[in-house]
Amino acid sequence: MPGRYKLHYAWVIAAVTFLTLLRAARIRARAGILVTPLEREFHWSRATISFAIAVGICRYGMIGPSAAAMMGRFGVRRTMLAALAAMGVGVASRLLRVWQARAQLATDKTCPVLKRLAR
Repeated sequence: MPGRYKLHYAWVIAAVTFLTLLRAARIRARAGILVTPLEREFHWSRATISFAIAVGICRYGMIGPSAAAMMGRFGVRRTMLAALAAMGVGVASRLLRVWQARAQLATDKTCPVLKRLAR
């Protein structure tokens, strides 16, 4: 058919990257919502909480150039796999019991397949 249009794979990658960055920005924005509850619960000052948030945002911004250099040297696929493995190790190190892993997967809205497996 001459009028049929096939979606190029680069647009799929661009869409997945956009959604990943959108999710990361959403996670970053949650820190501002938690200032008042953290202040009440742990009796920390706003300056202490804001400093921790600022350090996290600064670190998030500083990773960009090194991630770009790694993507240029090793390729996007290998860099993303290494990043996902590092995140998996980080999450697994915090989940010490099986029920914690199940609770984490059950509350995560982005992964319905893993949510079903956790039950």
